[in-house]
Amino acid sequence: MTLLRLVENRIGLVYTWPSIILQFIFIDTPTTLPVKNLISFSYGNGVPVKITVQLFQNCNAEADATDVEHFFTRYQKWQNAPFDTYQGIYFNMQVRKMRSSTDRGKIN
Repeated sequence: MTLLRLVENRIGLVYTWPSIILQFIFIDTPTTLPVKNLISFSYGNGVPVKITVQLFQNCNAEADATDVEHFFTRYQKWQNAPFDTYQGIYFNMQVRKMRSSTDRGKIN
């Protein structure tokens, strides 16, 4: 199974993802903000960090070691933060709207 299929199995078909996320994965030169937004999207939707990093590295020719380190650091920050600590916003694929990190685990 391809990496893309693994992610799709978790959050839905790629054509249902926000276009800005696809741009971050496939097109944009990695900079702090796009990488941070991609991490927020992936973490918030339950995609494991290793799968996210591999997908990003395979799909974005400009991904480098610094970006990979940023993924692991940011995931760790989200994981260790209490649920009521704001870490950012992301598009939740289950409810199809923007959510705050403080909303993790809420369905409505």
